[in-house]
Amino acid sequence: MKTLDLYLITAGIIMLAIFIFGVYTRCPVCKRLWARKSKGKEEVSKKGGYRLGIQYDIKRDANGKEISKVKKQELVHVIQATYQNYWQCKHCQRIWTTLSNSVYEG
Repeated sequence: MKTLDLYLITAGIIMLAIFIFGVYTRCPVCKRLWARKSKGKEEVSKKGGYRLGIQYDIKRDANGKEISKVKKQELVHVIQATYQNYWQCKHCQRIWTTLSNSVYEG
């Protein structure tokens, strides 16, 4: 494939990614692209649970070089938090909310 073709393909992929991001951040009222700006978020719920995680037992020699590595599965305590995100349109000033989740070990 020619170098010019690769540049055109790469440029097309980048432009498509920019357009998709613009659609993702558009205002639900005025529909303008790249309009969303964050106005903060607050935690609305938090719950604990367990999930199966992979841990590694690594044995090292006196110099710190890895001798062996054993993979094992074990239950890991996790916390799932739900957040309410507040957004405002840069153009029409409309405010809206979305929900998002975050899972972390705890």
